[in-house]
Amino acid sequence: MRYFSFILFLSSFLLFSCKPSSNKWSSVRQLDEAQGQELLKRSRAQLTAKKYDEAERTIKELRKKYPLALTAREEAILLLDSVHLARSSKELLLIDTDCENVADVDSLRRELEDVVMQKNFYMRKLKYDKTRIKRH
Repeated sequence: MRYFSFILFLSSFLLFSCKPSSNKWSSVRQLDEAQGQELLKRSRAQLTAKKYDEAERTIKELRKKYPLALTAREEAILLLDSVHLARSSKELLLIDTDCENVADVDSLRRELEDVVMQKNFYMRKLKYDKTRIKRH
């Protein structure tokens, strides 16, 4: 009988102690998340304006200044992949336009292959990262 009452007590304790999780972030994390989202917004605007270096710096700033902005940091990973992909696409277009004026075709071919490989890598990485994203 003792064991039964002990098991009953333990099971009822576990049942009532398990509450559905709610959004109980600390105030510091909430502040970090809000500021991180602002930096993400700025970085997206810089990407739209084709200012790739500035967008990348803004993402690095977010990662350095706001370590508790977990959701913003995950979104920043995807955004950084997009920045790299856009930069590679731009380089590909520049190489394509320079193609007509180059005498050394082999070096141009190697450079073109490198940029195409880089672009393909960032496309795969972006696709993979999109499947792995989660909300914190």
